[in-house]
Amino acid sequence: MFSIGFDDAGFNKVMANTEKQILFASALALTNTAMDGRDEVRRELPQRFTIRTGWVAKGIQVRAANKANLKATVMVLDWTLDKCL
Repeated sequence: MFSIGFDDAGFNKVMANTEKQILFASALALTNTAMDGRDEVRRELPQRFTIRTGWVAKGIQVRAANKANLKATVMVLDWTLDKCL
């Protein structure tokens, strides 16, 4: 004769860890996507503007996502370019 048991505490621990990993992976994916978008905007700058220095490109930055805030942002620090891009 045999018996099968289920460890609720162990299952809950695994599920809590899995949730953390999913949140981390989601934040990482969002941040990487935003960085790809930033790189694409920077790559297209010379086609739209006369670029003499790297100052303008450095003003296009990314605010990374994290586990608590699953939102990544591509932002333009120079307010004069905000309406142009």
